[in-house]
Amino acid sequence: MPWPLPHGRIVAHQLTARRLRASSGRAPATEVTDRLSVFDTAPHVEVYYFGRGHTDEDLVVAFPEAGIVHMGDLVARRAAPVIDAANGGSGVALAAPLARAVAELKGFRRVSTGHARIVRPGFATGDLMTWSELEEYAEFNCVFLENVRASFVAGQTAAQAAASLEIQKR
Repeated sequence: MPWPLPHGRIVAHQLTARRLRASSGRAPATEVTDRLSVFDTAPHVEVYYFGRGHTDEDLVVAFPEAGIVHMGDLVARRAAPVIDAANGGSGVALAAPLARAVAELKGFRRVSTGHARIVRPGFATGDLMTWSELEEYAEFNCVFLENVRASFVAGQTAAQAAASLEIQKR
């Protein structure tokens, strides 16, 4: 049974819904498997699932008229990725949904990241990035993964891998 919400509805990935039903008997009103259009008229809200990353249920929310995409914890901040392996996240898989988001979402100018920082009292938001910064972050994750795989194949320790890390655009 969906949670009662007087002024809205909860939208979640099907894996989140399954976990909520198993733990509490409750589920969101709307489940997303791949893509969902929330409103038929402006302002449109598009919800996407591009694959495993921070968790196995990360959703991306796009606001086309505003030119903004909220990446959630797929882009937690401008740093090395944050992975929640306990909830299905994968550092190996993260590069793919980032690349897919960059390839499939067109015409956006700004990107909102996942983890909040306080901007002013009573209001929290993630960092805002330009679209080109998201493209760079997606590329960084691809190159980072290539470096990690090469270090693993070479039998390097984590310290050796970190010392030999070379992040350059492909």
